[in-house]
Amino acid sequence: MDRINTKKRFCDLQEDFKRLIENNPRQFKVVKARIEGRTLQDIGNELGLTRERIRQIEKEFYKKFRKMLTQHCAFNLLKSLSQKEKRSLVSDEQIIRYMPKYGELFVLCLKNSRCIRCIEPVS
Repeated sequence: MDRINTKKRFCDLQEDFKRLIENNPRQFKVVKARIEGRTLQDIGNELGLTRERIRQIEKEFYKKFRKMLTQHCAFNLLKSLSQKEKRSLVSDEQIIRYMPKYGELFVLCLKNSRCIRCIEPVS
């Protein structure tokens, strides 16, 4: 039952993450470019916007991302997963296993949003 519940909660979280991406394509494009290491100036030049506006767009996306995590009680979900695995941290692989479609992007957003620090660094 616990495993099924955890899987369902991750499935719901994955669906909301997918909706967040689909409903905010410009914001996600900026965030993805930043995750890839592109500069604010580079992205701004491509989109015809200032560096400051790109920074604001990125900030807006992460605000929505954090709100989504809060609505899903994601911190408690990740904490319970780490306890189940008898580890102090949740690994990237665990999240990707529970969120196969968007897990990698979710992990990168989670790390870059600076809102949850229970993800194990990639070694």
